[in-house]
Amino acid sequence: HELLGKKGTKGTLLALEKSPKKFNELLESLEQPRISRRTLARRLRELENLGLIKRELPKKPPGVLYVLTPGGKQKIKLIKELEK
Repeated sequence: HELLGKKGTKGTLLALEKSPKKFNELLESLEQPRISRRTLARRLRELENLGLIKRELPKKPPGVLYVLTPGGKQKIKLIKELEK
């Protein structure tokens, strides 16, 4: 899918594989290569629209947690297969 080639997409999915994260946690985990807040927000929206991630309310507000869906987990498997 062409979204995988866009800046921040792969890193975002891989960061969420380890655990759900809030926006700022994702931004910090994507420091190399650096990604802007605007670009990350756009990627998150695109990934959510494709059903690869979903937003959940955390036990400790404020904010929203971004979580991989089963489709997102499948996409990560594909990414890892392609990297072999």
